[in-house]
Amino acid sequence: MKKLFSLLLAVLMLAGLTLSVSAATYPDSMSLFSYLYGATPGTVYSADDILAYYNYYGRDYYSDLITRWVDTCPNEKCNGVATFVVENGKIKWACPTCGKSGTISAAQPEKPDKTPVTSTVCPTCKSASNLSYVTTVLVDGELKDLYVCTKCNEVVYGKYNSYQYHDYSETIVCPHSDHGKKCGKEAKLDSLTLEGSNLVATYICGDKHTTRYIVDEDYYGYNRLYTVSVYSAIGGDFAVLGGTSAKYGETKTVVFYPKTGYALTNVLVNGVSVAFKNNEVSFTVNGPMTVRPTFTKVEDLRTYVVTTTYTGNGTITALKNAANLSSAARVEAKRYDTVSLNFIPAGKNYRVADVKIDGRSMGAITTYSFTGLSTDHKVEVSFIWKGPYDDVIDRYVPSVEFVTEAGVMGAYSGNSFSGTVGITVDDLVCALAELSDTAQVLSDNTARRAWITANGIAKDADLTKKCDVQTACGIVVEYLKVLEAKNGVTFVKLDKNAALKDATVALNLATAKTFDNNRSLNRYDLAAICRLIARLEYKG
Repeated sequence: MKKLFSLLLAVLMLAGLTLSVSAATYPDSMSLFSYLYGATPGTVYSADDILAYYNYYGRDYYSDLITRWVDTCPNEKCNGVATFVVENGKIKWACPTCGKSGTISAAQPEKPDKTPVTSTVCPTCKSASNLSYVTTVLVDGELKDLYVCTKCNEVVYGKYNSYQYHDYSETIVCPHSDHGKKCGKEAKLDSLTLEGSNLVATYICGDKHTTRYIVDEDYYGYNRLYTVSVYSAIGGDFAVLGGTSAKYGETKTVVFYPKTGYALTNVLVNGVSVAFKNNEVSFTVNGPMTVRPTFTKVEDLRTYVVTTTYTGNGTITALKNAANLSSAARVEAKRYDTVSLNFIPAGKNYRVADVKIDGRSMGAITTYSFTGLSTDHKVEVSFIWKGPYDDVIDRYVPSVEFVTEAGVMGAYSGNSFSGTVGITVDDLVCALAELSDTAQVLSDNTARRAWITANGIAKDADLTKKCDVQTACGIVVEYLKVLEAKNGVTFVKLDKNAALKDATVALNLATAKTFDNNRSLNRYDLAAICRLIARLEYKG
């Protein structure tokens, strides 16, 4: 027994003769499982059957699959029994009776005359067009197709039966039709290309008509039918005109029927959004076609408008679905959108007085959001000045607000504006200088007086004396002339050639009666003068 076992090992180590044995038809899997696990002793399967099992299921299909067995010697001239061993993905055998050994492989398909088309790709040139089929081999217990890339000289393995052989003609009769008249000329094969898993032949006739066919068992694809599958969607139905089967190159039309309250909003054909008209879509069939419509509720498609207005010093900002909008004056949105508004006072001395939504007061809120829109909306916001003073007369609030926020005038003492306190000419010229200081270079009253003097304003005026109407009007007119020259503008109501009284009345600085009475001015008057100047209309 030891001698026989030693002989077996020695023979297995020989280079051996490679003997090809035709693979038998795959046995019933359950019977083969039973045999492999010894459940039906006495059942006999050939080595071809075992190889077929490995080729079909792979070595790792069951981890405890047997790797050694005894069967009839593959040598037809020997009636002995050989031992079979799975080793490195191959089935080796050795027979002590005839002294021969070998490796069993599946039957090799004959090499075709034409180069096959394969879905396998050369890893170097990234192409399948240069692959030449060589043989089918057993690799790690499963069959692989072996190719050589004629361009890169690479050996490439593909899945078993990854090659396809097609029959095609070098010429066809051109089927091109123009105004009902067929071309009928000879069209020669121009190219064979692999598109997905299809081999496509392109023919060109003498008139440059191009014809493309999928090459397969059916004659040039004429009889090959593909299925047009339409996925139903909530909100509508459909119909495929002419049925759901179509030949390659045929044009198919799908008609959609939205239900009441719905509209067709999108159509995907093989995953690509396509244009549609009158609830119809047409496309050319070049394989299995999948159509996916989308129906949307009409109320979800309607655009609603949110308009906003405000009074006072502040701003309104808007967001739609958390994205900032450039303007809040008019916001267009759908039912499923969220529109958020923020009401922002101009500064610390301002606040929201009231917010009205469609005429209904919501109080002094600072934000508001619209969701589930079903109608247009109007938003009105009022901002008011909450001044730091506790003694301002109501009719002077706009003027005091202006000089306070512009930094031209401040409190007289504590929390008091003291609007009835008289002013001097110096108070007037310093306020005018500060009003023009947009670059903020005049840091104190000394610098402001110097600016007035340098520009020839208030010449020969006594800055210490109380300021009356006529003095103030004369200084303001000269001041406006300087602003015109410095800024290249023209004040619409300023008549430089008119008498001072006429110029004063035209500018609305004072009435003729007030000018003639020439009373002394107070802080309220100064605030009003500054606000009036800032609001003057000008050209340029």
